[in-house]
Formats: sequence, structure tokens, C-alpha cells
Amino acid sequence: PNSGRLEKSIDFDQVFVASPASLDPAQEINSALGRGLHVVVGPGIYSLSGPLLLQHDGQVLLGLGLATLISANGTAVIEVPGHLSGCRVGGF
Repeated sequence: PNSGRLEKSIDFDQVFVASPASLDPAQEINSALGRGLHVVVGPGIYSLSGPLLLQHDGQVLLGLGLATLISANGTAVIEVPGHLSGCRVGGF
């Protein structure tokens, strides 16, 4: 039973899995978001050169484990423009 919530499955070929080992995690994640992919942020500390920007309706940005986002320059770590609908951010 889903208690009236809508459920949607997402094929894994539509998902980018981020790693804290990346030299520029913000650029890598934003590139995936720009291509319309959903993003799973794995456990670790991510020092971000800029905010993660959701760019498509219905996008998902999901942190798993202890995914920690840190702004390298004091800006927001995640931005969801007001014109988008159905975006989901969680796990941070």
C-alpha cells in the first residue's frame, strides 16, 4: 500500500551515481543533471565549487549514506529553479 502517494520507478540507465573521488564533483553532477539524468550522491564529503542545479521537471537528487555537501565559496549547495515541477531532493 502506498497511502495515496504516486510511485514512479526510474530505469538505472537514467541515473548518474556521483563519487566524492571526482576532482570537480559540482561540474560532474551538473553535467549529468543538464543531460536530464537523475543523480544519486554516494556516501562521502563533496566540496562543491558551485551549487548543484536541477534543470528538468521531475528530476531526482538523492543522497545515500552520509552524503555531505559543502560549499567551497559560501553559496547554496542545491538550487531548484521555481519554474520546475515535480523535482525531488532528499537524503542530505
